[in-house]
Amino acid sequence: LPLEPIAVLKRIGDMLPANAIVIEELLSSGMNTVRHLVPAVAPDSWFGMRGGGIGVAIPQAAGIQLANPGRPVVVLSGDGSAMYSAAGLWTLAHYKLPVVTIIFNNRGYRILKQRTRAIGDHAARQNQYIAMDIDEPAIDFMALAKAHGVRGVRAERLVEVEAAFAESLSSDSPTLIEVVVAREI
Repeated sequence: LPLEPIAVLKRIGDMLPANAIVIEELLSSGMNTVRHLVPAVAPDSWFGMRGGGIGVAIPQAAGIQLANPGRPVVVLSGDGSAMYSAAGLWTLAHYKLPVVTIIFNNRGYRILKQRTRAIGDHAARQNQYIAMDIDEPAIDFMALAKAHGVRGVRAERLVEVEAAFAESLSSDSPTLIEVVVAREI
């Protein structure tokens, strides 16, 4: 069974080093929920988006890591958001920035589905969404990571997330962790 994002976020929050910097772009998980489970520990330890645009987390992480060498930088991104700026992975590899990019892969634009349902769209109430799934073909995030020179790890169980995250935090190179999460709205 796919993981629930809340369980993954709770574990990441528990494992996060005290000096870590988090860049959060998990729109459909709810900012307040994420911030509760992965709290900011200092004024410069949490960065998120404003204004509704997506795709900023990976390039933002590159700049933040360059400005904060020696501090762990962790990206929390949805699969749809990550695809807007996946080329930023190359920048992480090129400059040898040890950013940990965690992609919550629900194989769709869940935030768009949530918003469509919230406005009362008839098709959305029937779980019918047009052009909001990312599954035919599915994105191969391990191939994407490799193509950009970044180590990739796919995690389908919580114990795999824990192991990949712990190993990535101690690495001196960038890692992309794909976490397979539930698709339900």
